Parts: sequence; structure tokens; C-alpha cells
Amino acid sequence: MNVNNGSVTFFGTNMTWYNNNGITSHTHEFLNFKSAGAKMISFPGGASNVYFKGMTDVGRNHRVVWKNVPTTININHAKTVSISVADNAANHHFAGQSICGLVTSFTRLSK
Repeated sequence: MNVNNGSVTFFGTNMTWYNNNGITSHTHEFLNFKSAGAKMISFPGGASNVYFKGMTDVGRNHRVVWKNVPTTININHAKTVSISVADNAANHHFAGQSICGLVTSFTRLSK
């Protein structure tokens, strides 16, 4: 993710989704995110939460399946990320659940 003046200029993910049996899988990609606004909340000690809303394209197995899906991205204390997509716009594929992951690096270049 790259952000400039509160707008996301780049956001992309690639992930592997394992089914309940832990054997079969498929991939998901979130790309072409268009930011509709950002909010940063700072905490004592310098930790921050970053919250973005916008639209993104969602892919499955390296093919865009859903376009312009309302999306919220939360980065919490530069440690975890959660991506929430509008359930109806993604044909209920994620069952209304957020996709969560770990932030491996977080560099703030300016204030």
C-alpha cells in the first residue's frame, strides 16, 4: 500500500484461501483500490490506526471476478490488517467476514 496526502495510490494483495479440509485452496487478489477517504488515529507512544474506505476489484484464481466492490481497509497499530468487502457486491463469497492478516512492515515517510 502506498498513500499520498491521505489517498491510497496503490494497494494490492495476494493470498491463498484454504478450505475447511486444509487441502483444497484457491487464491484471492484485491487490486485497483480507489480511495474515498482516509482517517488516521494516533495513540500515545506513536502507534496509529489507519482506516480507508473505497472501491476495489476482487479476484479469484488470478481473474477479476467482482469489480468496484465497496471496501474498508483497517491497519491496526501497524501490526494487523483487516479488509472488509460489501457482502452483496462479492456474491456473499466471504460470508460477511473480514479478511485478516499481519503487517510485515509499516513505514511512515512524512507527517
